[in-house]
Amino acid sequence: MDLTANGLELVPIHKRPELISQCCDMINEEWPRSETYRLKTLESSCDNLPTSLALVQENNLVVGHCKLTKLPRISEACYAEVVVIDNKLRGKGLGRILMLAVEDFCKTVLQLKGIFLSTKGQEGFYEKLGYERCPPVTIYGGFEAFNEPIKSKSSTASFVPSRTDLLEASTSSVCCNNCSRSSNLFNMPLAPPPPPPPMHPTQNKTATPTKTFMKKMF
Repeated sequence: MDLTANGLELVPIHKRPELISQCCDMINEEWPRSETYRLKTLESSCDNLPTSLALVQENNLVVGHCKLTKLPRISEACYAEVVVIDNKLRGKGLGRILMLAVEDFCKTVLQLKGIFLSTKGQEGFYEKLGYERCPPVTIYGGFEAFNEPIKSKSSTASFVPSRTDLLEASTSSVCCNNCSRSSNLFNMPLAPPPPPPPMHPTQNKTATPTKTFMKKMF
């Protein structure tokens, strides 16, 4: 796509760091987050993904942004996110120009074969550009373990008998004067069973999807 005919340019922001501040302000107008978080995310842009792309006018005014992220399980494609056009310039076809330019960048620079994304309410816009609905994809390589042992906050925490302790105490036929712990076990309540581990969002099969996943293969 010839962007110069429209007085526009698509640039990776790590090659034009002076544009980062404009991108930060524009993105935060749409999805408010701390400036520190936004700047750190934008400054992580690189040639090998993640790559933040800015759509820039001839006067160095940033009018759009798109971030491309790796898909761990789909190496020949990437995930497009944080797609936004300056809210003062919407309705002029810049969204279409941005996405077509991003596709060209993926094909010619990154040598990729497709783009995945998710949207809520803009399905029609992407369908007109040739995107089709698809199953969800993840930009993460795996899941965190939820069954990590919980460490005590204090080494002086009170003793809570386990069921094994109670069984051993009840079957013992001899107890000396120094076995005060065992002799007192009968008067102590049973320790409650541990709570079940939290359910991962993907395990909640009754959850209603909030986004539509879409893809376009080149």
